Amino acid sequence: MGLFLNLIFVALQAMGAVTNYKPVIVPLAGVQRVTLRGYNGDVKIVGSEKADKIRFDVRLMTDDKTPSFAKGLFDQWIFSYKLVGDNLKVEIRGPQSKEDWSKLIGNENENIPRYVMTITMPARKLNFSWLLGKIFVQNWDQPISITLQSGEIILNKVTAEANLSLLKGKAIISDCDGSLRLDAYDVDIKLSNSKGHLAIENFYGDTLVSQIDGALDLSSFKGTTRVLKSKGQIDFKNGRSTFKISDFEGDVRGKTLQGAVIGKFSGQNNIRIHSEDGPVDINAANSGAYINIGTKKGHLYIPHYLRQTIWPSIRTATGSLRGSQKGYIYVRSNNGNVRIH
Repeated sequence: MGLFLNLIFVALQAMGAVTNYKPVIVPLAGVQRVTLRGYNGDVKIVGSEKADKIRFDVRLMTDDKTPSFAKGLFDQWIFSYKLVGDNLKVEIRGPQSKEDWSKLIGNENENIPRYVMTITMPARKLNFSWLLGKIFVQNWDQPISITLQSGEIILNKVTAEANLSLLKGKAIISDCDGSLRLDAYDVDIKLSNSKGHLAIENFYGDTLVSQIDGALDLSSFKGTTRVLKSKGQIDFKNGRSTFKISDFEGDVRGKTLQGAVIGKFSGQNNIRIHSEDGPVDINAANSGAYINIGTKKGHLYIPHYLRQTIWPSIRTATGSLRGSQKGYIYVRSNNGNVRIH
């Protein structure tokens, strides 16, 4: 039987623009999934296997700049939870009138009250949908789905499948192990010290990936993408972005349009890169990889001992580098320059 409770909090303390509420305790029995939906605020979710219940610590933050009409609607914002089958639905609900919402939309930071919540519970499947704010998840070993329009997503020690969507803001992901997908538009992304299959699409923002052991799928159109001190496999799609790889060991496959691809490789590598207009610069010091590179309208910059051939439609260079590590480096470009050193 579903349980439904609307929580009308009793304020314990109100000082200025901060209101603290009595902790909310929800029985854990029967809860296998948690769905959270809201608008504005910061949410910290901490997994604790020792916990035998779900605890919500909540504060309400209001802005002195909030217009009087928005303040008049504050009492229509309600925190609620409802157990439907095995799914605990947690929601911050706003005004019901379309006319009221038409006044709130456009300056949500000031018009919508900001909730700050800390949720402590054993890990369960988590589905999170939020408008503005910061979402922090730590010590979690169950699948996660987070959709945030603007703000910051932080994951630490997540060891399960994670699907993330962020339109604008920041994403910081560290010490994770599992399958992760992040779809972003204009986001500053930092991913570090993690393992697994990690897929990131960041259309306009900058992406920094460091100390990764696993498979990376990276897609960007404009911005900068950097991969540092990692190993495994990289598959990339690049538009106008600058794509930089430093101290990477493993397989690299990808395509670029106008963006430059700059790589410094260590160990044994197998590299296949296709470029339309962007330059490709590969530093393979100590490598003995076999080289097969070519460009139709660009230039080749290669060690003098490699064999260069001019064909009717393409200029190529082949041969083995003189280092100790085996590997294979293949590059084809239509208009871009290719450099091997």
